[in-house]
Amino acid sequence: MKFPFFAIIVTLLCLNATTACADDLSAQLIFRGTFRGPFEKQPIGEPLPNVRLGHTWIGPRPRQETGQVTGTRGLQFGVLFIPRDSKPMATPVSFRYVIRYPQPGVIQPGSAVPSLSAETKVDCLVGLACIATYTFDNDWEIVPGTWRFEIYDKDLKIVDESIEVLVQKTSQ
Repeated sequence: MKFPFFAIIVTLLCLNATTACADDLSAQLIFRGTFRGPFEKQPIGEPLPNVRLGHTWIGPRPRQETGQVTGTRGLQFGVLFIPRDSKPMATPVSFRYVIRYPQPGVIQPGSAVPSLSAETKVDCLVGLACIATYTFDNDWEIVPGTWRFEIYDKDLKIVDESIEVLVQKTSQ
């Protein structure tokens, strides 16, 4: 009598574990560095990063794979990743995307309170390249230090990459 009860408990635990695992997404990082706009031409002599984006990709193109950039207005940098899941290829999935700024944080003009992070949603497709970037639109956004790019599926962090931002020294 004890054996069937034990078998039922083990079966229920296994089914529950399988269901929980099937819902968890993971990600494969395929690029970390700088990007150029989707219609910006590849400069002559600049090598192309070896990244497969697929024939339907219309987003920013990888420019240089690197973990260190010099902050300049217009620079776009971040990560490319491929969501992995047991769901069929190209199934839509959404993630929480967090950028963590280095100390003292980003201070918007007119504000005394620095921002230490920004959070948004990023929509992706299972098995296809997805992008998480930041673009320096203003000089006040360029904060030297380690910028972290974090992607979460619910509370599970599936991407955690950093890029060091340097500030170009001006000669006097």
